[in-house]
Amino acid sequence: MDYTHKDLVERARKWLTNTKGCLVVLVEWYGGTRETPDAIGFRKSGRKSILVECKTTYGDFEADGSKYFRKIPGRGLGEERYYMALPGIIPLYEVPPNWGLLEVYENKISVQSFPCKLYKMIKNIT
Repeated sequence: MDYTHKDLVERARKWLTNTKGCLVVLVEWYGGTRETPDAIGFRKSGRKSILVECKTTYGDFEADGSKYFRKIPGRGLGEERYYMALPGIIPLYEVPPNWGLLEVYENKISVQSFPCKLYKMIKNIT
C-alpha cells in the first residue's frame, strides 16, 4: 500500500467531509499565515475547525514539530488537530497531547488517538 502525500491529503479531505461532517474543507490552502494546512475543515456550526496534517515519512513528522506554530500551539490553525499517516510511520507515544493520530488503511481510516480535551480548555484560557 503506497500512498503519496497527495493521496493522503485526498483521504483527509474525504474524512473531514464524511466522518467529521465538515461543510467546508480546504486542502493545501494558503491563507496569509505562516501555516499552510494539508487539510482543514469547518463544521456546520462554524465554531469548530479541524486540521489534518499528512505525513508520508517519520522525518516529515519530526520536522513538523520544529515549526514556529507547533512550538506555540495557540498560534497554529485548527481547534482540533490530527496527524494522518500510514501505520507505523508515527509512533503513538510521540504524538503531542494536543494532537490526534489517524492511520490510513486501504478501506478505512483508524483513529489511534484523539486530541487531549484538557489542552483545549487550557488553550482557551491563555
